Amino acid sequence: MVTRLHLFILITLSILLTSVILIMYTQQREQEFSQHQLAIQKAMVDGAARDIAYRLESQIRHVRLFNDEYRQLISHLALHPHDETTREIIDIRLRERFPNVDSFSITNAIGMPILEDIESRVGDICKRDIASFATELDRLHNSNEARNAIFIHPQAGHYHYDVMAGVKDGTANRNVFLVSFTTQAIQNILKSREIPGHRLMLTKLHDSALIEISGSGTRDSMGRDGRLKTEELLSIKASKEIPDTDWVMVDLKDPAYEKTYIRKLWKESGGIIMIVAITNLMIFLIFSARIKYAEIRENKRENKTYPWIKHKI
Repeated sequence: MVTRLHLFILITLSILLTSVILIMYTQQREQEFSQHQLAIQKAMVDGAARDIAYRLESQIRHVRLFNDEYRQLISHLALHPHDETTREIIDIRLRERFPNVDSFSITNAIGMPILEDIESRVGDICKRDIASFATELDRLHNSNEARNAIFIHPQAGHYHYDVMAGVKDGTANRNVFLVSFTTQAIQNILKSREIPGHRLMLTKLHDSALIEISGSGTRDSMGRDGRLKTEELLSIKASKEIPDTDWVMVDLKDPAYEKTYIRKLWKESGGIIMIVAITNLMIFLIFSARIKYAEIRENKRENKTYPWIKHKI
């Protein structure tokens, strides 16, 4: 006959077995979540890096085409830098062709502006970049093959990046046609590729902790410290260099998002274990009552069948 002790052991084993299975299943789900997140990170980083590389390549190509198409106007402005009419025509044509243009300039080979630079848009970093590009022009003897490295020029209020082309004026001068772009289009790409719990960022190739651009802006306007913390650097699992730039695409996970999801998994398992335990407890109480009732009936039946035994005793 099944006793309450047997039932208790059976119920306890059932709860323990259920708990072990759920714990193992939850650990597996947690591991699968981590693997899935890593796959998502790599896909996001690769996709966003590809989109930005394509956009930059397109901008470089179209700046060269613009430089060829308006070479006479650009050459004329290089020789007559105070011709405001020609400067305005070039500016209008540029903004029609490139919605995210910040400004343009024409400089000599060492980065000194030929055009009047009232707002000091051509800073020291720009000048070094121009001088490097001019050296590249000399080396390749072809302005359509020379490239300048793309990176953020941190000018106060005008964070931008530059695309350059050699001025084709038929002279030995190594003048440079410089077009500065805002980062809005790149920010839009980063935002469109992000999913909850992740932030895509462009960091500097030669200074991995320095943030260049995020979906919310450049490092002067994105609402956080412009440098990644040590723990943030260590948490980066997916990155990709952008060709011909000083940028690396990285994905920064939100640790709170991952912890919340994992906590939810364990809460679900804990809830199921609790339901199983309560159900088994109810089964134990019901069957215990039935066993006790059966024992009482058995005792009564024995008393009726063998009353003389009790009398003798």
